[in-house]
Amino acid sequence: MPLYYTLPALCASVHVTSPPLTLFKGAIAHVTNPATGRPYRVSSSHRLAEALKTDAPPSVLYDILRCWARRHPVAASRRKPGSACDKILSREPAFEADFSVPAWLAAQWAAAPKASRHPPNPEAHWGPKARAAGTSALNTHGGGGSVEGAGQGLYEGGKAQLSGSQVQY
Repeated sequence: MPLYYTLPALCASVHVTSPPLTLFKGAIAHVTNPATGRPYRVSSSHRLAEALKTDAPPSVLYDILRCWARRHPVAASRRKPGSACDKILSREPAFEADFSVPAWLAAQWAAAPKASRHPPNPEAHWGPKARAAGTSALNTHGGGGSVEGAGQGLYEGGKAQLSGSQVQY
């Protein structure tokens, strides 16, 4: 079972327009898990805004998408015979999806603490500072290094003319 599902990826597999995420979550919450007798759990993922986490199996999610495709049909040009879209949508859903948000789920979402998505800075001028511009041995002498006599040569007329005890070429 995946860690999360993204609604656009699920809808792209059957070439159907994406339903609003809250309606899709509501449709999942209306389906009863036969093993427990309780509705399937569904929540948002911290990873992506359009992602959701659920304990519902993929067959339930595709049944919900089949019901959505009945209300919002797929263009005939997109549904080619033998394609994955055609194979998924040609099956009848096991149940009729209810795309309303249950009252208990709406109350749960309303009671959840709301965290600020972009909290304000803790103090004025807080954050990244200017890039460090320290000094080193290589840039203290104009980029030439600290070797004695280096950088004293002149280049004139195609020959390097050096001063002092340096060899001319």
